[in-house]
Amino acid sequence: MPDALLPWAFPLALVAAVILTALSITIAAVALSLLAVVALGVWRARYLKKHPPEAELSNRPFWKF
Repeated sequence: MPDALLPWAFPLALVAAVILTALSITIAAVALSLLAVVALGVWRARYLKKHPPEAELSNRPFWKF
């Protein structure tokens, strides 16, 4: 490695590591969020299948409860 690049090697490696870490955390957060949304949708569908809403409640607008 040329002597002129040696002082910049550690800061550049540190910046690259920080950027890669931030990207991986962001990608993981998005993936977990999507997984949570899908899981809640599946849970809600299964719950409503076992516990259907009462007929009188499902025919009324939500603001008239």
